[in-house]
Amino acid sequence: MRMPALPLILLPLAACSSLFGGEPQVVNPAPPGVSYRVINQDAAAADRRAQDYCGRYGKTAKTQKTDAASDGTIVEYSCS
Repeated sequence: MRMPALPLILLPLAACSSLFGGEPQVVNPAPPGVSYRVINQDAAAADRRAQDYCGRYGKTAKTQKTDAASDGTIVEYSCS
């Protein structure tokens, strides 16, 4: 019994299409941002923790937003 050649030709083409023509893949994902609650005006501690968190990804923390809350201040950072 002889096997048809068409499936043998299509198999490598299917593999190539998944490598080059499929959905884009994330190569170097950006880490998510991080938020800290600042109590007693200790923003320096929140800054250090954000830098440590972003540093795990080889990034630096940048303050994005600061919001007043009833029990302190919420500071949001992005890693870039």
